[in-house]
Amino acid sequence: MLGWSTYASISETIIILFYFYFLIEEITQIVRFGTLDYFESADLAKYIHMVNIFFYGVVWTLRILSLQNMPMNAKNTSPMIYLEIRSFIETIAIARHLSAVNAFLTWFKLIAYLELSPTFALVTKTLTKSAKKVGGFMVRITKKKI
Repeated sequence: MLGWSTYASISETIIILFYFYFLIEEITQIVRFGTLDYFESADLAKYIHMVNIFFYGVVWTLRILSLQNMPMNAKNTSPMIYLEIRSFIETIAIARHLSAVNAFLTWFKLIAYLELSPTFALVTKTLTKSAKKVGGFMVRITKKKI
């Protein structure tokens, strides 16, 4: 019987493979069309997609850095010994905040992809009209977090 951590590891590996595929696809398009043409032809959904890939890479970089900041004797200590793990915790917290921003961006990507389906036209148009206010809300929340 597989435990929760095994399922989490398998799903995280699948997500990493998807992001790696998307990164390779974007790099291929930049090489094929040139940097200037690639960015000039991009729409809002494409920019969100690129920022999403970038943030995912930053999150994993921070996770790896946090493991390097973890004290070596963290697993074999007694409760009476003080461990300095502040840098580890702060790095993990920043990675989680960026993951939350990335989830928000993924939600916008979903809305952009739903725009392709005529069935969801009413929903996407309603969300498009509210995007300005939602964007303002996100800016306020981000400022409050910082």
